[in-house]
Amino acid sequence: TVLILTSEDPEGLPETIRSRLQRVRFGRLPVETIARILRDRLGAAADEAEALAAMSDGSIGRAIELSGGRPVEMRISVMEAVAGLDRGNVRGFARTMAGMEAEAPAGSSGEEGAADDRDGARAGSEATDGPAGEGKTTKAELKRRGCLLALEALRSFYRDVAAVAAGSGRLINSDLRGRATDLAGRLGSDRALEAMELISFADFCVRRNCSVDLVCRVLGERLAGVHGYR
Repeated sequence: TVLILTSEDPEGLPETIRSRLQRVRFGRLPVETIARILRDRLGAAADEAEALAAMSDGSIGRAIELSGGRPVEMRISVMEAVAGLDRGNVRGFARTMAGMEAEAPAGSSGEEGAADDRDGARAGSEATDGPAGEGKTTKAELKRRGCLLALEALRSFYRDVAAVAAGSGRLINSDLRGRATDLAGRLGSDRALEAMELISFADFCVRRNCSVDLVCRVLGERLAGVHGYR
């Protein structure tokens, strides 16, 4: 018998378990592979498949999870929000990032389950992810998922900025090479990596039902500082 245990946080497992395991690390899938799977097996449009693949961080599971939105239009909005940070437009950035809204799964109703967006913890606990007919998806939950989509797009872009600054030509968002190159020249690799850490922490907070609006506002203020706007 061979048992395979998967974990997103292996260091959090008890030592008694880790000492009895042989660790195998799975590498990220190429963007082209994920895009092809999304097109061929899930019927995604070419531009949508490429956008989702770019945001997936090499995981087909994450690409499928992120598919409940409008990734192409969302990525454009995120890039406009990033451009605004150079002018210190923190409010515009926060409004864009917090204003994303994922599409409700089939069989659920975002309107019926609408809740006050200011109460993220309560709204998040009321939302359900069950199959059609087994529960409702609140409007606040759709907002939370939309924000996570936007954060994925944002993180993949700053990853490209860091890659360009470090001299690598392998980008996730190859169509945004010009923007990544321009920002890399101004930020350098250290500040690009700092931006990625800030985005990862914002993702952590949103996944734990912190207020989406507050998280996006704080993230915008800190990223504006990374961009040199004080």
